Amino acid sequence: MVQKGAQVKFNKPRSINLRRVFSYTLSTIMILLFAVPTAFSGPIEPFFASPQNDGRLFGPNTIIDAEVAQIKVIDQARVNPILQTQFEYSADGVLWNLIGIDFSPNPEPGEVTWLTGYGGMMSGFGGYGWTADWDTWTLPEGQYWLRATMWDFEGFTERTIPVFIDPTPPKPEYIFPLFEETVTGVIDINLDSLDENINFLEVAVQDEAKVKNLETSGTLVNQTGLGTQSQTETTTTGTAWCSPTATKNALERLIPTADETANIERVRELAKKMKTSNATGTLPGNIDSGLRDYLNQIGEDSSYTVTSVTVPRWTDYEKAMRSGESIIVSIYHYNPPGPDGIVGTADDWDAGHSLTMKDKDSQARAPNKYKISYVDPWGGGSHDSTWSANATTTMDSITYDPPWTPAADGGEWYVSYMWEISPKPASPPPSYDLIGTDSDSGDGWGVSWDTRSVSNGYHIIWASFTDDDGNSGAAKQVVYVENLNTRAGPGEETVTVDLGDVSVSFADVVIDGNTVLTTTGTPANRTGLPANFEFAGNLYDISTDASYTPPVQLTFSYTDHELASAGIVESELQIYHFDGATWEQAAKISQDTILNKITVEVDHLSIFGGGGSPTPGTGVNSGMLSVMALILITCGGIVLRGRKNDPFFT
Repeated sequence: MVQKGAQVKFNKPRSINLRRVFSYTLSTIMILLFAVPTAFSGPIEPFFASPQNDGRLFGPNTIIDAEVAQIKVIDQARVNPILQTQFEYSADGVLWNLIGIDFSPNPEPGEVTWLTGYGGMMSGFGGYGWTADWDTWTLPEGQYWLRATMWDFEGFTERTIPVFIDPTPPKPEYIFPLFEETVTGVIDINLDSLDENINFLEVAVQDEAKVKNLETSGTLVNQTGLGTQSQTETTTTGTAWCSPTATKNALERLIPTADETANIERVRELAKKMKTSNATGTLPGNIDSGLRDYLNQIGEDSSYTVTSVTVPRWTDYEKAMRSGESIIVSIYHYNPPGPDGIVGTADDWDAGHSLTMKDKDSQARAPNKYKISYVDPWGGGSHDSTWSANATTTMDSITYDPPWTPAADGGEWYVSYMWEISPKPASPPPSYDLIGTDSDSGDGWGVSWDTRSVSNGYHIIWASFTDDDGNSGAAKQVVYVENLNTRAGPGEETVTVDLGDVSVSFADVVIDGNTVLTTTGTPANRTGLPANFEFAGNLYDISTDASYTPPVQLTFSYTDHELASAGIVESELQIYHFDGATWEQAAKISQDTILNKITVEVDHLSIFGGGGSPTPGTGVNSGMLSVMALILITCGGIVLRGRKNDPFFT
């Protein structure tokens, strides 16, 4: 199915830049679609499709950080032809300055290039709505008001929104930890921002396993609950409905529909708001505004937000997928030269399509190639594919085999746009647990987090800056926590305290408590020890008021130097513990002579020390240190408490 239009020819470029070629395609052909006037049936309902806050910037006002901001409004009533739309701004809400007037007919499609393929995505900027470019770079930072006035044959309607111009908004940038970095023990989460008047930082964390309809296994992330609607089932007048169908399938895991009838109705409503053509598909510029319009219509605009990314790269996609966002992408097939026989012209892009993304694996299959899967709105089925993070081009690509041309070979389709649907930011989001806050930038922005307070696995860190103007910016970071705590079962917990030289594993901790560890010197009471026994290294006095079920396993680290100083052969190393009257040999579970670790098991805590019988003529270790550490044991993990400079604290 082909929609023919005029073609604009370009001179052949000396070198091919895919981003530039794509931009040529999106901006070369203007087609104005004139609507047939309808009977007057109601007032105009202006709606600002942009600017709008997204998942990264939010606050009491809409934040604008671009030097030139595109203002776009649509008529939610869509009842009468719009004659013109006037845009103005004000610094005080009283005196107004003209930005521009859009005299485009209704509906106004933006710049369009009809593709010769059959996927259902048109190529072009803009989209349904009335627009003006607002040059903000000469304006002082601060609050302003935007006003859009729309005229039809019956009169006009105004809509005013407050905005805040901020060229350096409070967007958090993570210094540490990095994406998917493995963290252990107590870490400092450090952040920075271009904003110089930040006054507050808030950091929270969520176990990735708690994200709705998200399954994870190592580097693999899989979204569940996605829709499986087929674009060929939603319209009887055409099949080019990939974008509203893919959007409906992405929304399904967040806002489920009731039944098949509701599924089809949602697609049709999205298609109406995205101005989808039955024959030629959807403009990418209509997806963002149409989706926002739909969320507003169903009362979910206060719960969910839409973030759009132009020419997304692999890092953009994997972070969004790992964070549990619902994702739609548009892909285009680059097949030069087109019918005109010239490389670098608009017809080199011969098809476009939209997909609902389903999973990702950040473990590369080959250099810069990663396993993904998607739900294809053509048929509604799930398919595995490969995402190529192209280092030599300005656009990443997905391997895609178009099902509407079964005889065609699969090839590289370039990823041009990505839309993320996610819960609107809160402070902190309800499903997150607060880590801490910071209101003093003297030593940089950051909070300390004891990762032993959470279970092992992937966790999503959420950080939000707030500045003196009340504006906020948020960013997520996914990290992998790897400590020795492991869950035992319902109501019980096996907890391992890692203190460097010694770790203590409590089985079935059922009541929180404090454990005190003291490093001591050589004891005076040697009852129960072999006659020539000598201790090597430190002795540890460990006690707890937590409730747990025996046995307790302890793993001690030692050095070759400690054994040599005491004259002890490594294979003869034993751990003894004091029961209040005599020393008893602890049952040895294992010994790793490569890592220099020995593990024993006892039924209670006391004083522990390792040693053996020295070889004649060798030295004896002496000069023990005494240090105290306080450990809070909880059924959810371990939190170390004590002085900052204590050697056992990391």
